Amino acid sequence: MKGQWIYVSLFVSLALFISRFYNEITLYIVVIMVSIFVIKRTSSTTAVICFLAFFLTIFYYFYTESTNNSVLSPHQTIFNGNLSSIPRINGNFLSFSFQTEQGEIVQSYYKIRNEEEQKLLKQLRIGMNCKIEGALEIPKQNRNPGLFNYREYLYFQRIHWTMTVRDIKECQYQQRTMFFAGLRQSGIQRMNTHISTPLNAFVNALVFGSREDFNEETIMLYETQGVVHLLAISGLHVGLLVGGAFLILLRLGLTREHSALFLLFTLPIYSILTGSSPSVVRSVVMSMIVLFIYITGWRRKLSGVDVLALCFLALTMKSPYAVFNAGFQLSFVVTFFILLSHRIISKSSHFLWQLIALSLIAQLASIPLLLYHFYEFSLLSFFLNLFFVPFFSFILLPASLFLFFTSGIVPVIPQVVETVTLFFVEWSTELLRNAENVHFSIITTGKLNAWQFCLLYVVIFYVCFQIEKAQRLKDILPSSLLLVICLSVYCFMPYMNPNGEVSVIDVGQGDSILIQLPFRKAVYLIDTGGSISFQQEEWEKRQTTFSVGKDIVHPYLKSKGITSITKLIITHGDHDHGGSALELLDLVDIKELVLGRKKLFSALEQELVRETMKRGTPLTLVGSGDVWKEGEHTFNVLAPFGMEENTNEQSIVIYTVFGNHRWLFTGDLGEEGEKKLIETFPALEVDVLKVGHHGSKTSTSPFFLEKIQPSYGLVSTGEGNRYNHPHREVLERLEQNHVKIFRTDKQGALIYRFSRKAGTFQTTLP
Repeated sequence: MKGQWIYVSLFVSLALFISRFYNEITLYIVVIMVSIFVIKRTSSTTAVICFLAFFLTIFYYFYTESTNNSVLSPHQTIFNGNLSSIPRINGNFLSFSFQTEQGEIVQSYYKIRNEEEQKLLKQLRIGMNCKIEGALEIPKQNRNPGLFNYREYLYFQRIHWTMTVRDIKECQYQQRTMFFAGLRQSGIQRMNTHISTPLNAFVNALVFGSREDFNEETIMLYETQGVVHLLAISGLHVGLLVGGAFLILLRLGLTREHSALFLLFTLPIYSILTGSSPSVVRSVVMSMIVLFIYITGWRRKLSGVDVLALCFLALTMKSPYAVFNAGFQLSFVVTFFILLSHRIISKSSHFLWQLIALSLIAQLASIPLLLYHFYEFSLLSFFLNLFFVPFFSFILLPASLFLFFTSGIVPVIPQVVETVTLFFVEWSTELLRNAENVHFSIITTGKLNAWQFCLLYVVIFYVCFQIEKAQRLKDILPSSLLLVICLSVYCFMPYMNPNGEVSVIDVGQGDSILIQLPFRKAVYLIDTGGSISFQQEEWEKRQTTFSVGKDIVHPYLKSKGITSITKLIITHGDHDHGGSALELLDLVDIKELVLGRKKLFSALEQELVRETMKRGTPLTLVGSGDVWKEGEHTFNVLAPFGMEENTNEQSIVIYTVFGNHRWLFTGDLGEEGEKKLIETFPALEVDVLKVGHHGSKTSTSPFFLEKIQPSYGLVSTGEGNRYNHPHREVLERLEQNHVKIFRTDKQGALIYRFSRKAGTFQTTLP
């Protein structure tokens, strides 16, 4: 079956995706098309094997689903077991995986009380047997469409609970069940001790596959410029190490067969030592298959694509969920394209041409997956990879291995190598910072649907085919133009959409409302959410922190293909409304900042004013009576009046019409402001009310509701918040006035899609 295993793996992957997304009609159409192609292109034996593999995979997937469940009681609070991952201390926060005595893994979190306790917890090692006290919780759902689904991520690892740990005690080694993982932890800690920051992070990434020591800025820099894959152990990385080790073994006097056999048995250990990420496991399994073929003499029976297909089948047999991992998909798809494009890469024996061709094919292969999972890619990534791939492979990797084997053991020489390597690392990071300042280098399309994803890969296959048979540069221009047109259409599709959308983003305890007008004539963001940061001692500060702006609002904007905000409207100066505004100024192009007219700005608003003036961003102050119009939509500012003393009463209140529904956005307006509003606008009628102050009983008064008579009430509040918002009295008032209530704490993000004369509500959670 030489050259045929790829068809089997294709049917297996389609079976897994159909099992998971059985309502997606696109997948069934793809299966039919692939089936026709395979039947016409291959032998009847291959076709039978493909269809047999297809149905067996569906059976295997649902069998796996039936066994993927928890045996723990939600009421259990005392657990005995082992630490099954390297404990990670991030400031005053400890996280680790814990395998209970029942064999089930629980993702655990602990807030460290003081610096002395932090020092003690640093002695924890993977494999330790501990007694833990804590409360089990079901992992958080994805509360905003298009964002990372943490619950699903854990489910695919057979993890069904997170645990808030209250106490960790009686930790000791009973037996070294995780010897090699323990060596990995010791090696990482040794590098952190003997190598200075930030070089230690690069050494740990390239030697042990650990990215835990990078700061947020570095990770984001490498991600946005499309070179973050270099901070993980890649197939090229493993190939270089295997090739180098093979040559060393030959020099030591071993035969080729014995060298291959030695590597065959040591590669699984290497996989454990480097964290067993999808790219590492794929590379290791492929290398093992190649070595096995070499030893057994089956080289003529299997091609490179067959080896990749067999590797895919082996890993999906181990876990059918692996195929849904973005890293797994990127690793296999990029490798598949490179193997298919060997003629393009080998057109010239010149190293530079081969590097350019390899980088181009890898970039083309990754574009649809990057847009589907991360909604954007960098136009500069191709050029940056031409420099960074050789730099990481032939300079930074050898230097990292040298430092690993010599630091703390050999004097002087490692310090010299460290100084030189650190210089190059800092210089390369500065290069990425300069690339980040290049305007229009990032293409953001928003999340692709299944049809767009498939069409884009068809176009890219066509481009690669044209490159392969091209004799001159102009021969590939038509196909390249087709790809540019396809990507341009995806980018400009929102500007052709006659419908608009209002999204009440679930930012926890806070407000953030995104408004997209039809044909994307304007994009408004009313508030950004945010949280108050308290002063911390040095030991408490975390290297990576959660942020509403960076981790919720900005990814949500990217999922919609939004890179520019026409108006950022901060209703008032509370942190739960404008706390993430400063972050978004760095992440998104803000065309205009809108604040309310008032006697005195809050500290947050003053900082925003200073920052916008520094950037040259227009600042507009609005108050009652102001109006602006965009196309057919008119936005009336009803408040503030400019004399309010209370911060909540200073909220900007906006009245407009979407889809034949009259909307009132109230910020945190309280009862006093509501009375003033009715006195000034006695004929005010509302269909959709953004309930004031997250449903606090100080807002949404009976008098106000009776006057405006809304049909829908939208409550933006955090799940299980400490303020008990929305208050029961407010909910009762709304129900008594026959108002249909939508709540972010119960239903996640609230979406209203509207046309010229109608609109419908949709919730993220059922």
